[in-house]
Amino acid sequence: MHARFARQSLVFSILLAFAASLSSQTVVFTELNYHSDSIRNSADWVEIQNISPNPVTLTGWYLKDGVPENRFNFPNGTVLAAGQFLVISVDIAAFSTVYPTVTNVIGEPNFRFSNSGERLSLFNASNDVVVSFAYTDSLPWQTGSDGHGRTLEIVNSSADPNDPANWFDGCMFGTPGRAYAPCEPPLVLSEINYNSAPGSNPGDWVEWHNRSTTAINLSNFVLKDQRDTNLFVLPPGTSLPAGGYLVLARDLDSFQAVFPDVENAIGSFGFNYSGDGEVIRLFRPDGSIAYSVVYNDGIPWPQPADGFGYTLELVNPNGPMNRYFNWFDGCPLGSPGGPFEPWCWTAGAEEPMLPELQLSVVPGAIRTTLPGTDSGTLLLVDAYGRLLTTLPAGLDQVVLFPATQLPPGIYWVVYQADTGARTSAGVFWPGF
Repeated sequence: MHARFARQSLVFSILLAFAASLSSQTVVFTELNYHSDSIRNSADWVEIQNISPNPVTLTGWYLKDGVPENRFNFPNGTVLAAGQFLVISVDIAAFSTVYPTVTNVIGEPNFRFSNSGERLSLFNASNDVVVSFAYTDSLPWQTGSDGHGRTLEIVNSSADPNDPANWFDGCMFGTPGRAYAPCEPPLVLSEINYNSAPGSNPGDWVEWHNRSTTAINLSNFVLKDQRDTNLFVLPPGTSLPAGGYLVLARDLDSFQAVFPDVENAIGSFGFNYSGDGEVIRLFRPDGSIAYSVVYNDGIPWPQPADGFGYTLELVNPNGPMNRYFNWFDGCPLGSPGGPFEPWCWTAGAEEPMLPELQLSVVPGAIRTTLPGTDSGTLLLVDAYGRLLTTLPAGLDQVVLFPATQLPPGIYWVVYQADTGARTSAGVFWPGF
């Protein structure tokens, strides 16, 4: 056989063996907490799931990291039902303090998981590797799980766990013992201005949004970047009303010179956010982390936000906060103090607003659930405000926008009620 074809045959055989190993997997890693918040510290833990249609007995199975003598043996008689999750905790008391309702947890390994990354491997009773993966705390792995309150969550449990793109840092404090679900946080970081354009520079600023139906007391909350010494304590009496927005500005005078009509802004926090990307953190008065976002300025993150006069605007507040496709460059100079809306409408308190639209992606379409108020019109636009489709809308209606011809990207659905009220929401269309 020609050497070239021999090499191709070998590579093909390896790929087939790898595909077969994935398809025959029964138990997989699904979530990892390797570096907890220092205050709300659940200690290290890893989650596994039985993805086979049959129960799996774990007697004789064991977990190892990269140190040869480190080994955790599963208790005899441990059985995972089909689809069941199980958490392995290095400190059950600490874990139970943070997650008192999670009971499908066992322990305790005599070793912890490295904060800088290592390999974790699961072996069966025959000493065969069932699943193994190596993570790190730096790019291209998601870094929001590195002490910033989030965990690593698997994207596709049937795909390669060694692929950094197959993991994301999910909800604050994770979802141990169950499948990942949208987080629905009441408070989100909704906009970031980290590198203004020359000539119209309001300074760095961030915007917070209260998605809940009650006010959130932010008195003495602490804003930080990646350095603990860079901090800004929100003044006593700071309250974010239901549905409201609050801008925190590095230099309040510079901000107000560019945005004189934005009254819901406070400052000055006095430190810069890196033009190369970093973490933005909000802490409670007790020192525990409340929220974190890690942004980046490199491709595929939106480039117009990096010194070209745009900002990072959040697409889906329930989506993965640290993935590039959940942020986009919206209006020139951004939309501080209010929601982004297509065509760069200026959101104001006098405009009647409706509850949020609920958007999701289904095969071939963008699914929209109306807020259940008045009849009106639905509009589908791209991120630059170009109108693509208009549909009539009734009460309590689910509408599917056909999307098979749309390229992957961010799209907005606008609902304009006959009364003049309106609401809008964005979604990332993956192109399937």
